[in-house]
Amino acid sequence: MMKYNHLEEKEYLKILSAPKVQKILLHIPHARNLRELAKITKMPPTTVQNIVNKLKSIGRLKFIPDYSYFGLINVATIVQTKYPIDYSSLPFGTTALREFKGIGLKISVIYGLVPNKLKQTYIEKLTNTVDGDIIDIVESKEFMSWKPEEDFIVFLNNKGIVPVIDKLHSILEQSKFSPKYKENNWVPDEIDLKILAGKIVWGPYKRPSIILRSINNSEDKPVPPKQTISYHYKNHVLKGWKYNTFHYYLPVRKVPFIALYLRGREAPALARALLALPGSMFAYLDENKAYILAQYPCNLLHDVFSLTSVADVEAPLGILMMKLDFKAKLPKLWWFLNKVGRRYEWRWPVETLVKLRN
Repeated sequence: MMKYNHLEEKEYLKILSAPKVQKILLHIPHARNLRELAKITKMPPTTVQNIVNKLKSIGRLKFIPDYSYFGLINVATIVQTKYPIDYSSLPFGTTALREFKGIGLKISVIYGLVPNKLKQTYIEKLTNTVDGDIIDIVESKEFMSWKPEEDFIVFLNNKGIVPVIDKLHSILEQSKFSPKYKENNWVPDEIDLKILAGKIVWGPYKRPSIILRSINNSEDKPVPPKQTISYHYKNHVLKGWKYNTFHYYLPVRKVPFIALYLRGREAPALARALLALPGSMFAYLDENKAYILAQYPCNLLHDVFSLTSVADVEAPLGILMMKLDFKAKLPKLWWFLNKVGRRYEWRWPVETLVKLRN
C-alpha cells in the first residue's frame, strides 16, 4: 500500500541525495536480499538495514518480475463512469481499482493480473460486469517500472531535480520498437506463485518462508519445509526476476499521482523514455498504446511536456489525476492452477469456490 505522509519535498530530496542512500538506491536493483545489498555496497549490514528502513518511511521497495516468464500478463481496463465501481463485483484476477478525474471526465482504471492463456476470459467477464463505457484495454506486452540509474539518480539533490531532457530524447529515439510478449508454456506451481505474489505485494526482501507461512496459515494449510521453499525460490522464482526498485512518494496534496493514456505509433517509445524519470511508477506497453502512472514534481513537468510534444502520440484523455484512496489486494495467482498428475495447467477458478474463499 502506498504511504502518504506530510514531509515537504525538500525533506524527501534531502534523504535521497545523501551519498550512502544514493549508493544503496543504485544497488537495490541487483541485490536479492539485504545480505547481498550489504556485500555489494561494502556497508555494514546494520547501516544497510537503517537506510532501507528510512527509505520505507518515504516510499516502497518493489520486486519486478518478468511476468511473461511465469505466463502472466497485466491488463489495465480504462472505463468512463458516472458512479463508483463496486470492487467486490469485479471478476477474479482483478488486483486493484483506481479512480481518476480529468477535464469533464470521471475515469476508473481496473488492474488485472492473469495467466496470458486466460486473458480473454478475464476481459469477457470484466466487460460483462462493468457498468460504464470501456474506453480501451491496455495489455502489458512489456511491463516497465522506474529503475534507479546513475544517469538520473545523480540529479536528485536538495536543490531539486536537474533537467535531463537531452538524455530523455536519446532514450526516445532508441526505443522506437514494438513491445512483444514472449509466450512461455511453462506453468509454475502453487509454491512458485505464492512466493511471487508475496514478493510483488510485500517487497523484494520479504523472506519466502515468511510469505508461505503467512499465506498458508490464512488458508489453513500446512507450510512446506524450508528446503522445499528455498528450492522453488532459487530454481523457479528467481529465474523470472528482473530487478528490484524503489518508488518514493512525494506529498500528494502538492504533487498528485497522474495517469497518462497514450495512443499512437510512438506511444511505447515515449513510455520507455518517461519511465527513466524519477517520479515515474510503472507503465504497461501495448501495440501503439501505453498506460503510465507517475508522480512528477513541478520542476520536471517542463521536460515531460517537451518530450511528449515531439513524439508521434496523442493523449485522448489528457492528464488524469488520481484519488488518494484506492482498493487493492494480494493476487491469489495459485487459484488459477489445476493439478493434473504431477503437473499443473491453467484454468479459470470455479466461481462458487472463489466466493466461498473470499
